[in-house]
Amino acid sequence: MKKILYVSANGFIGGAEKFLVNIASVHAETKDNVHFLLFNNGDLEQELKNKGVAVTVIKNKFKMRNPLKLLMAVIEIRHFLKKHNFHTIHSTMAYPQFVMGLCTLFSRTNRVWFQHGPIGGMFDYFASLFSVDVLLFSSHFLMEKHYNSFFLRKAKHGRKVIPLPVEIKNPKLTEALSLRKSLGLEGVFVLGMIGRMAKGKGYEIAIRSFIGLNLEDSKLLIVGSPNSAEDKKFYDSLIQYVKLQKAEERVIFVQHQTNISVFYKIINLYLNPVTNDEGFGLSVAEAMGAGVPVISSPYGGLSEFVKENETAEIILARDSDAVESLKELIQKMKNDEVYSKRLSKNARELIESRFSFSQAYVAVTDVYQYLDSIE
Repeated sequence: MKKILYVSANGFIGGAEKFLVNIASVHAETKDNVHFLLFNNGDLEQELKNKGVAVTVIKNKFKMRNPLKLLMAVIEIRHFLKKHNFHTIHSTMAYPQFVMGLCTLFSRTNRVWFQHGPIGGMFDYFASLFSVDVLLFSSHFLMEKHYNSFFLRKAKHGRKVIPLPVEIKNPKLTEALSLRKSLGLEGVFVLGMIGRMAKGKGYEIAIRSFIGLNLEDSKLLIVGSPNSAEDKKFYDSLIQYVKLQKAEERVIFVQHQTNISVFYKIINLYLNPVTNDEGFGLSVAEAMGAGVPVISSPYGGLSEFVKENETAEIILARDSDAVESLKELIQKMKNDEVYSKRLSKNARELIESRFSFSQAYVAVTDVYQYLDSIE
C-alpha cells in the first residue's frame, strides 16, 4: 500500500475524528506508511501521536471567510504535499475535501472523501467542485442522501459504506466505583447521555422527561462540551433550566472526557432522543458495545442498528408528545430488568459482529489498494 495522507479540519474529537484515532491504531500496528494532517490543534493531535503515527498541524490557521489566510494555508499545504509525495489523500468530511481540492489542483493524487454527515450543507457543494476518486460513507442513509442530490459530486471509481468502528473496553470495576463516588452517584440508577452539546441532540427532551418523572433513586449524567458559540449558548440554557427546576443535584453535567469507556460502565440506561438525522450515531453504538440498555431515536444512520424490541427501545423524538413518551420508556426499561438485559445483549452482539476495528481497516485499505491497482 502506497503512502496515505489523512486530513481533518477539526482538533477536537467527534465521531468522524474517532474514526481517525481508531484506524490510526491499526495502521501503527501494521506499520503502514500513513501521515495525518490537521488544520487545528486539539485533543485529536495528541491522541494520534499517542498511537505512534506521524502528525502535522498546519501553522497557517484559517477561516473560509478570510481568502488571504486561506491562500497562505493552501501554499503551506502544497509545500507539505510536494515534500511527502502522497499517493492518496483521505479527506474527513467536506471542508478538507474542498481545501485539499485547491491544494491538489492539476495533480494526479488520488482523492478519497469520507462523508460523515450531515449531507447538503454549504461545504458539500464547495467540496463537489473538485473530483473525487472514491466516496466513503459511515452509513447507507448518508450514501443514499448524497447520491440522491443532483448537485453533489459523484465518485469516479465507486462508493462504499464503512461503518465507524466501535472500541469496546472493559474498565476495571474499581475505576467505575471511584468515578461513581466522585460524581455523587453511589447507590443510584444512572441515566446517561454522551456527546457534543448542540441543538438536535435531544438533551432538552431528556432533561424535561427526567425532571418530570421525579425519580428519587436516579440521576441524569450528561457528558460533553460545546464546540461553538451557538453550542455554548444552548449549553448555558440547559444549565439555567436545570437551576430553575432546582434539579442541580439530580442532573449532573461533566465536560468532554477523552477516557469515555469508564463513563459507559457507570450508566444503567443510555438516552438518545435526537431530533436530527444522525450520520451514524457513534455514542449509541459505543453504549451498546459497552452493554448498556438504550432508548434512542431511529433517525438517519441510527436505523441501521437501532432496532425496536431487538437492540433498543425507540423514541420518536420529533413527535409533539416526545417528553411524555420518553418518561414511559424510562419507567419501562428501569422496571423491567429482564427485558432491558435482553435488548442490551442483542445490541452488544450486533456491535461486536459488525463494527470492529479490523473490519473498518480492511474496508478502507481495500479502497487504497484498488486505487493503487488502477494507475
